[in-house]
Amino acid sequence: MFNNLFFAFTKKELIGFKNYVDKLEIGYWEHKYACSNLRRKIPIPTSQENLVIMLNRQEVIELQTLLAFKNASIKAYETLNADDIDYECHLN
Repeated sequence: MFNNLFFAFTKKELIGFKNYVDKLEIGYWEHKYACSNLRRKIPIPTSQENLVIMLNRQEVIELQTLLAFKNASIKAYETLNADDIDYECHLN
C-alpha cells in the first residue's frame, strides 16, 4: 500500500509521527471532505509546505498497524501472504 512513499525519520521523529497518526480523527476528515471528489480524504501534513500526504480510512488503519510498536522496541509482525495484499500487479 505504501510502496511509493519513503520515510526517513530519526528515532524522535518516528515516535512523533506515530503519535500523530495514532491521534488522527478519521471520521472528522471524512466528514469534512465528504462532498469532495477526493478518493483519499485524510491529510497528513509534511514539513514541506506544498506537500500533504492524503490517505483513505483503510490506509490510515494500515499505517497505524505498521507503526504499532511500544516506544523503541519493534514488534514482530505476522507474515503476509499474497491474499493479504490489495495491489494491482501489471506484468509486462
